[in-house]
Amino acid sequence: MEVEGVIEAISYRNKGIKVRGKWYSVSEDVLKQVQKNHKVKLTLDDFGNVMDIKILGYEEKIDKDIKIESLRASIEILKLVFQYGQPYDISPATQSNNLEEQVRQFTTILEKTYKRILNMLK
Repeated sequence: MEVEGVIEAISYRNKGIKVRGKWYSVSEDVLKQVQKNHKVKLTLDDFGNVMDIKILGYEEKIDKDIKIESLRASIEILKLVFQYGQPYDISPATQSNNLEEQVRQFTTILEKTYKRILNMLK
């Protein structure tokens, strides 16, 4: 039988790994090779013992705090754009019905605002 999943936890004391909510006993050599969040494929015998383990890769989990901080930074950037962006820059972009044109115009507005903010900081 084969089990494929992400290593959720590692116990060095009990010499086991937790994959898909279930603990599996492994050798010390395997414990030295694996890390938490590794994608693995376990080959089990009829009794549930680990016969072979293949490391398939690494699953990157983005921390909730990092997501919150990046969202806050994005909000601060938008505040600066609306605070220091010129109203005449923003109005043509909102009048266009073409989405690609709006994105292009907003990118130009962001670049201009970024340059203004850099000049203010000098």
